[in-house]
Amino acid sequence: MILMNKKLQVFVSSTYIDLIEERKIAVQAILNAGHIPAGMELFSTGKSQMKTIQKWIDESDVYMLILGGRYGTVEPKSGKSYTQLEYEYACSKKIPVFAILLSETLITLKKHNRTKAS
Repeated sequence: MILMNKKLQVFVSSTYIDLIEERKIAVQAILNAGHIPAGMELFSTGKSQMKTIQKWIDESDVYMLILGGRYGTVEPKSGKSYTQLEYEYACSKKIPVFAILLSETLITLKKHNRTKAS
């Protein structure tokens, strides 16, 4: 069997402000493994933000999801966080997902947010 040294593009998704250090560590680990990190900090915000993110996810080989204690910024039209929209999009495109759960607090916050929205 011949193994090829293919570089994988890994899209890193998470809330941002609360997980800056964790994202840096993930990006460094991806680089150390010889692969290519991609993430939302590379994009400018605006109306086409989700389209740009979707394009990057489409071009990625793996979707890495880092979950902490925040639900994240909510996209007004859907009422869902950008992180959730990214995850759902990656799943819909059948891109392999690798998830890291840093805190079970997220589950409580998400339930609380749903209760408030109801």
